[in-house]
Amino acid sequence: MTIVTISARYQVVIPRDVREHLQLQPGQKLQALPFKGRVELIPLAPIERARGFVRGLDTSLPREGDPSAAFYPDPPTASSDASLSADDSDISR
Repeated sequence: MTIVTISARYQVVIPRDVREHLQLQPGQKLQALPFKGRVELIPLAPIERARGFVRGLDTSLPREGDPSAAFYPDPPTASSDASLSADDSDISR
């Protein structure tokens, strides 16, 4: 087990054996998460690594209609807005 020290600027050096084992590179992003009283550093993979990960996925499955249509009814038209009179639009009553 390797022990590291937090600097006055809250920086930590990741030991060489850990960097090599995890194949960490300079400039690579790590996500820092507090977890059960400790800090976990999770290496983030570049988005380019995800390219092609769904290759071979069967996309011929039958699909339903647009599900968002049920949640977003047709927007009001200009003619329905014009039907409001000045008294109808007063919400201070």
